[in-house]
Amino acid sequence: MDVVTQVEIARPAQAVFDYLADGEKMPRWMKEFTSVEKVGDGPVGAGTEFRYEDKRGTKSSYTLTEYRPPERLAWHGADVKMPGGSMTPDGFYDIHEHDGHTHVEMHVQPHLHGMAKLMGPMMAMGMRRTSKQYVQLLKEDLEK
Repeated sequence: MDVVTQVEIARPAQAVFDYLADGEKMPRWMKEFTSVEKVGDGPVGAGTEFRYEDKRGTKSSYTLTEYRPPERLAWHGADVKMPGGSMTPDGFYDIHEHDGHTHVEMHVQPHLHGMAKLMGPMMAMGMRRTSKQYVQLLKEDLEK
């Protein structure tokens, strides 16, 4: 599954990248998350881990797997239990600046395990809808 959502943001690519890399800002635009916190000290980069909690009360974590400012940011999440199996969240952002704007392409690529695979098409449809809302909130927050 690869749910792709795009948005144009009137900010420099580096500012957009820095915002996306700061996982603690996720609850501001990904309303599914109630809290996100960076694990440990030091600068954000490949290998940085973030712990989170979502509206369903799920607690888990993800790690930045690719950190190439200001062009690409990727993550890999820990398995999350769901009815009939589990899901491993993965994804990345491709970021390109042009004509005074930054184009962001968000890819959400969850891997479903067990009977949860049967829910894939329905999950993808819901993820497309919420991803469109999320990138609009991202745009609004960055353009304030």
